[in-house]
Amino acid sequence: MKRAGLTILAAGVLLALGTAEGRGAEKDDVQGTWVATSIEVNGNPAPANEVRRTRFAFRGGKLLVRGARDDGREVEGNYKTDPGKSPKQVDFTIGNKSFAGIYEVRGDELRLCFENGGRAENRPKKFATNRQDELVLMVFKRQKP
Repeated sequence: MKRAGLTILAAGVLLALGTAEGRGAEKDDVQGTWVATSIEVNGNPAPANEVRRTRFAFRGGKLLVRGARDDGREVEGNYKTDPGKSPKQVDFTIGNKSFAGIYEVRGDELRLCFENGGRAENRPKKFATNRQDELVLMVFKRQKP
């Protein structure tokens, strides 16, 4: 009888832990490699050839960025998301420059809007840019493995 009671208690604890983990910790939905489909900087669209070469790869807190340059090199940085905010927030650092932004994942599409002036207090509140603010809006499609 004691053994059955302990088994039921242990099963209950494991079930409760699993449920709390599923509720409390949202998964990091930006994980993976993303290929840019459009880029807008300060209200102006980026040239198509620059967009085609841009890739962001999010892997466990590390960010690998391949930019618009012809050399194809990747630059390593780091990132942190806060999916509990609305809109979801992302902060990332590449080299010695930090960026504060927002993001949204819908299926295989990632929208990322961030301030480009190195000022976290200028984090965007919506997915749009204009000529007055130092903002970048990037839309990506998830690259299939």
